[in-house]
Amino acid sequence: MRRLISADQRQLQQRLDRLAAQTGPAIELGLDRISRVAQRLQVQPGRAKVVTVAGTNGKGSTVATIDALLRAHGWQVGRYMSPHLIDFRERACIDGQMLAAADWLLALDRVAAAQDGIHLTYFEVTTLAALWLFMQRELDAWVLEVGLGGRLDAVNLIDADVAVITSIGIDHVEYLGATRDLIAREKAGILRPQRPCIIAETDPPASLRSEVARCGALATWMGVDAWVQERSQDWDLCQAHQTWQHLPRPRLALANVATGLLATLTLLPELAPATVHRALQGVQLMGRMQVWEQDARVLLDVAHNPHGAAFLCRQLRAQPVPGKTWVVIGMLADKDRAATVAEFIGIADGFYPCTLAQPRGGAARELAGWIRAQAGRCQGLYATPQAALADCRTRAAAEDRILVVGSFHTVAAILAAD
Repeated sequence: MRRLISADQRQLQQRLDRLAAQTGPAIELGLDRISRVAQRLQVQPGRAKVVTVAGTNGKGSTVATIDALLRAHGWQVGRYMSPHLIDFRERACIDGQMLAAADWLLALDRVAAAQDGIHLTYFEVTTLAALWLFMQRELDAWVLEVGLGGRLDAVNLIDADVAVITSIGIDHVEYLGATRDLIAREKAGILRPQRPCIIAETDPPASLRSEVARCGALATWMGVDAWVQERSQDWDLCQAHQTWQHLPRPRLALANVATGLLATLTLLPELAPATVHRALQGVQLMGRMQVWEQDARVLLDVAHNPHGAAFLCRQLRAQPVPGKTWVVIGMLADKDRAATVAEFIGIADGFYPCTLAQPRGGAARELAGWIRAQAGRCQGLYATPQAALADCRTRAAAEDRILVVGSFHTVAAILAAD
């Protein structure tokens, strides 16, 4: 289906392309520069409550769940996430709706004027623009996904009323460190003294426990203070003083939905059971366990590191299909491709590796090398995700499952071609 692009959308994309060219691809962690510009813009949430979500994987699903639950209870919510899949405007939604391109253009103008010689990265500029847009509305809540790490990420310039840490895995080691202890310390930077936090990581590194204690945050630990009882048709969220029973199976990963519900209860303890059920039945997010509209055999997921791949594979094993499972995979070159492929080896009957034509994109032949080194079977080498999926669909049986994974870019290529 061909998407209609307005003149404002074309202008916005041109503006973003220029911004990317001017700032370059580099990531520059730190809050000093962005905080000075934010002060000039007077970016503050006002009466809005702020939920900030950090973690290696599961952030997007958790944010989407909190957003859906709060909106279902009548709250006006600004939701910020990154990266986007198809349309840049996916990054900031108010009451579930993307903002107009004209609004984004105005916000980018305001940020540029406030910079006054202060260099900001692409992510910092666009984050400030989103927060400025939220500030123009009388919102009840801002639900913010951390881009990278936590302590030094641009989103952390706003103090969280409720902080959420979803998981701790190995990723972005060049910025966050090569161990779970170091990475956990960075993610714990979103915590605030005497304010609630939800820790969804059930195997927390020692540094996370010590940072929670040092900060004085009021922590709820999944697996200790709250836990999930899962059944084939429904599930319960249990706490010492309360149990939410017979909740509907979500379209997103259950652990992340449970985390989102727990965070929402922290903000709004008196949730209405019927409203919770309705919200959870409808919550979804592009690129997370998403069934492709053109072919129900195809499942799209942005899992792009070993931790995310292992989590996805656990979900898939719990939902077996009568046929075979084929994996269309394209990855960025700076990801741990060998370890990510290793997670899929156990469920894949064959792989369709593809090249990603991105500045950091990896080649199909390199992926094939990792696959063959671990006794995986390559069905061919493909120049694009679209070509890999097209061949896979032709060869797969009706009862088979086709998994498209490895990167936001891989999934976006398929969705954009709809």
